[in-house]
Amino acid sequence: MENWNPEGWAYSVPKDQIDSALIHANYFSSKDIESALQFDIAILQGEAHYELMAQLFETFKQEYKQDE
Repeated sequence: MENWNPEGWAYSVPKDQIDSALIHANYFSSKDIESALQFDIAILQGEAHYELMAQLFETFKQEYKQDE
């Protein structure tokens, strides 16, 4: 799936797309979200469309950051 591409999203708002395509579609628990927040997006730097993936991941981090 090309979730990096807003043209293919079911929703126009990034958070709604993340909720639908990641959280709900994969039955993420709060532990899953906590774990995903630790992902090092830099390992994908050589991939096509990295900048768009990084922007979407930044939205994920902002929307789902855990209280410290």
